[in-house]
Parts: sequence; structure tokens; C-alpha cells
Amino acid sequence: CAHFTEYAVLGITVNLYLWMCYRMEMLLSRKKKAKDIQRTEEKLQKTVKQKAVVQENVLPEIRNIKEKVTAQESATQETEQKMELSIWNFIIRAEIFCALYACSDEFHQYFVPGRSCKFFDVCVDSTGTFFGALLFWGIFHLREQKRERKRQEISKKSKS
Repeated sequence: CAHFTEYAVLGITVNLYLWMCYRMEMLLSRKKKAKDIQRTEEKLQKTVKQKAVVQENVLPEIRNIKEKVTAQESATQETEQKMELSIWNFIIRAEIFCALYACSDEFHQYFVPGRSCKFFDVCVDSTGTFFGALLFWGIFHLREQKRERKRQEISKKSKS
């Protein structure tokens, strides 16, 4: 039963690593969006200096940008739904990896004098991994709900 906590920690560690990879991907995409927005703002500042050019050329561009932002927001929501599925995919892979690791650990113990190889230990280790992954998913899910509430509040304020 001592392995239960070790595999729970292993499950949390593997899922935490996968979550960090996911977050890095999201941060990189946000940086790219920020650079795109900054470029757009620079374009707008240049055109504001020339009032006639702004009225003729930039106003339609602003409308296009607003449409693109709206399209990006809907694409972001779709991406987040896909990421939720990929989080489950990561958790399943982590579970399989940890179960195989538990099997290899018990196989190794078969050859160590004074140690025993028990299927029950593999089950306990896998259960620890499952609960570690479940804890990881719960924390991740709560954070995503909190972010969604903030986005909704921001969108309500911007519509007002």
C-alpha cells in the first residue's frame, strides 16, 4: 500500500507536466495574438495622422478587424473545447504509462530477494495514479470555469 501514494504523486507529476505543455502552447498563441494586435494598433496610429486617409481606408479595415476578432473568439472557443478533449487524452495516456510502470516495478520486485510480486500492488498503484489524475483534472476544470466566468464578465462590460 506504500506504493499508492508514490503512484498518486507520479500521476499528478505526469499530468502536471502535460498541463504545463498545454499552458506553454496557450501562452505562445496569446503572445502571437498580442503581436498581431500591436501591429494593428501601429497601423491605426499611422493612419490617424492622416484624417482623410482614415475616413477612406482605415474605417473599413477596423470593421474587418472587428469581424476577425469575433471570428477568432469563436475559433478560440472551439479550440478550448478541443483542448478539453485533449486533456482527457493526456490523462488516459498518463494512466496507461503509470499502469505499465507499476507492472514493470512489480516484475522487477519478482527478482529482488525479500520482495514479492503481487497483482494487488499493481492495482493499488494504478488506483493511486487514477486519483492523482482525477485531482489534476478537477483543479484544471475549476481554473477553466473561473476563466470562462471572467471572459463572460468582460464581454458583458464591452457590450454595455
